[in-house]
Amino acid sequence: VQVEIRTFPLKMEGKTLILGIANDITRRKKSEEEVSAWEKRFELVISASGQVVYDYDLDTGRIDWGGSLEQVLGYNLEDMGGINDWAERIHPEDRDEAVGLIDEAEKAHKTYDVDYRFRHCFGGYRWIHDRGYFLIDEKRRSRRMIGMMQDVTDKKQAEVLQNAVYRIAQAADKSPSLEDLYRSVHDIIGTVMPAGNFYIALFDRAKDLISFPYFVDEEDTPPEPVTPGKGLTEYVIRTSRPLLCDEATDRDLRSRGEVEVIGAPSAIWLGVPLIVDGMTIGAMVVQHYEDPKAYGTAELRMLEFVSSQVARSIERKRAEDALRRNQQRLSLHIQQTPLAVIEWDTDFKVLKWNDSAERIFGYAAAEAVGRHASFIIPDRYKAQVDQVWTNLMAGRGGQRSTNENITKDGRLIYCEWYNTALAGGDGRVIGVASLAQDVTDRQKAEESLREGLTKLRSTLKASIDSLASAIEMRDPYTAGHQERVTHLARAIAGEMALSEESVEAIEIAGVIHDLG
Repeated sequence: VQVEIRTFPLKMEGKTLILGIANDITRRKKSEEEVSAWEKRFELVISASGQVVYDYDLDTGRIDWGGSLEQVLGYNLEDMGGINDWAERIHPEDRDEAVGLIDEAEKAHKTYDVDYRFRHCFGGYRWIHDRGYFLIDEKRRSRRMIGMMQDVTDKKQAEVLQNAVYRIAQAADKSPSLEDLYRSVHDIIGTVMPAGNFYIALFDRAKDLISFPYFVDEEDTPPEPVTPGKGLTEYVIRTSRPLLCDEATDRDLRSRGEVEVIGAPSAIWLGVPLIVDGMTIGAMVVQHYEDPKAYGTAELRMLEFVSSQVARSIERKRAEDALRRNQQRLSLHIQQTPLAVIEWDTDFKVLKWNDSAERIFGYAAAEAVGRHASFIIPDRYKAQVDQVWTNLMAGRGGQRSTNENITKDGRLIYCEWYNTALAGGDGRVIGVASLAQDVTDRQKAEESLREGLTKLRSTLKASIDSLASAIEMRDPYTAGHQERVTHLARAIAGEMALSEESVEAIEIAGVIHDLG
């Protein structure tokens, strides 16, 4: 049994007596011990959970701290101070919201619930989730807030990084140019770490040059393209490894001859390689000229995490820009070429029709697109053209053909066609691209030349025959000799499989071989 004894003096009839009162406090002591045990259990639970607990007196500004304060934020209980010290350690960008929300939550009788960045004792900021409950006792005129602070830095950084990667991917879609993409990447990197000094370097292996297409710096001006040397940027590209370079690391690298000082020296330098399909295409760099603790392993991991998306976005944008330039050149060439450029779908309908096609056939693109090819093919050539198309679809030729075509005004023209079957990713034909040249004048000239040559041959043969006949009449002893020689020469030429033109030339030579 536990007893509490209270004594006090009592004077009676000139004598001082000691009066004592004894109370059985066994039950109370047991209750206090249970409360103490629960308090210790609570403290152990809080410590194990890694949370900071606090008891804030809203009237005096005093805060009693407990829990895992030193483990989470690095401070001793005595160092944390009151409400003003707490507010001063909040990141400037988050301070107004975190402080102002206390009054709002109290007036609205709501739970105080907010995320903010809080300065760690050893530098840098940690993301804190702060949740507090108000205890208002009007009778005692007491206004307190009991709460817990939890370190959610890893979760926040993961969210921020995922958001950054998503935004970088979006920027690749939305940025009209590489310069706009670089600027967007810079802005996004600035949301996860200090990025006042930021640049992107790209390495051209073919030319052995490092260029700096995007360069924002407080001290240095954008450098011209250079051959790889011994700068920190070149070190990252050469090794394909990230580098967090503080004063000690810089001193070590220079002592080993790995790097040399290039540009204005910074308090801390952080660079990561940009790698696509195992190939380092460049580097992305942030640096700080004043704060040597601006970057740490956390920032290194974050920058490395987003670098792969940045590299893919840059490579994709470069490919898109190159493709756009090629398409522009090709489009200009197609529009300026004197050849008709026509693209057909698998149903032999017009998909594309350039200016020269309009000039040659007379139909504007708006009139031609969507129509079957039959509108420029005369009836007598349709079977021939259909066979060419069948061969193209089956991959059996049809690349070149010459046939008559009909123009919008009904004229018949000769066109020489050069056709290429277009294949999809699975190898199947998805259309045909054709180049067509109007060769009507050339065709007429060739026909005229052939007719003239035929007439010339007829005239020449008739003249030789007349001359031979005259000689035979003059010399009967040689009559028939030229004819026999001619037949013999022609037979020999036939056995030798000579061309018809060669045979004809030999025949003429046989007739006139001994004239004169």
